[in-house]
Amino acid sequence: MPVLLLIAAQAAAAAAPDIELRAIVDIQSVKIEQQGRASLKVHAEPDAGSGVKIDAPRAKGAKSLRNVRVTVDAVARIDQSASPGVIKRDAPPQETDPAQPR
Repeated sequence: MPVLLLIAAQAAAAAAPDIELRAIVDIQSVKIEQQGRASLKVHAEPDAGSGVKIDAPRAKGAKSLRNVRVTVDAVARIDQSASPGVIKRDAPPQETDPAQPR
């Protein structure tokens, strides 16, 4: 039995995200001025399965909404099998400690 618990614990740890974000926003009034699409994206580098789930009401043609609740659940997973120290060329440079010489 302890072996099964160990396997289950390892599987749960492997599935846990490296970064989790949950935001719940209550809005009294929303005014819609133009139609379009909004999106939110979460990305880790190197990525191992990041994603976003948004729970929000649809306007369905309405020009305003009242008492709106939006819930955002985002997770980022970093690929642990990638080589350490690999950074994409277009990634911003890492900041250094200002106390250290450059």
